[in-house]
Amino acid sequence: MSWTIDTSGKVWLRNLNQFDSTFLGCCYNFYIDSTTQYGMLMWSWVQVAAVTANPLTLYVSSKSTAGNVTIVVKE
Repeated sequence: MSWTIDTSGKVWLRNLNQFDSTFLGCCYNFYIDSTTQYGMLMWSWVQVAAVTANPLTLYVSSKSTAGNVTIVVKE
């Protein structure tokens, strides 16, 4: 999974469709707002999962519309 952080503190995620084909493809369509307490927690779970190669599930309001990640579930 590719990601970038913008100056407002949003962590933008890209190419989620490589893991689940029902997500929008290409670009940075989904984000985690790391300026909130829950956003910081979600972002840390993503980082830990990446380092430890453990699965996790990202939930969004709509996979076909760009927007924020609402829930991260560690597997």
